[in-house]
Amino acid sequence: MTVPVEILFIEDYEPDVQFLFLLLKRHRISNKVHVINNGAEALDFIFCRDKHANRASEPLPAAIFLDIRIPKVDGFEILQQVKENPQTTHIPVIMMSGSTFPEQSERCKILGASACIQKPVKFEDLCSIFNQAGFSWLLIEHELVS
Repeated sequence: MTVPVEILFIEDYEPDVQFLFLLLKRHRISNKVHVINNGAEALDFIFCRDKHANRASEPLPAAIFLDIRIPKVDGFEILQQVKENPQTTHIPVIMMSGSTFPEQSERCKILGASACIQKPVKFEDLCSIFNQAGFSWLLIEHELVS
């Protein structure tokens, strides 16, 4: 049995969340997406703690899209914790920001991010990142023929 591949989207700005869902829907990508709007809860979700402790039996996200500037715990700290943990170090993390500066991109790279992209996210950028990382797990909805 194949385990469904899920994406974690850590973003506190609702219009960016809605834009991502629209982008995925427009391109017929049907992977389950979990959305979390602050860094502390994101860490709990990833590491199955506190209110997300029941996730321990569920698969880890196959990819994490992570805003750099989010409340409670910033994206750099989340990235560092994910990459330092042997159980999560393999998860590709795509960092996002409304304004990416060279020093931010460099810090993301040093901490182990797969990419650092500017928001709003473009589907072509996602495809390029997925191809570079060797992802072939995006599920495309099949049109039903009647």
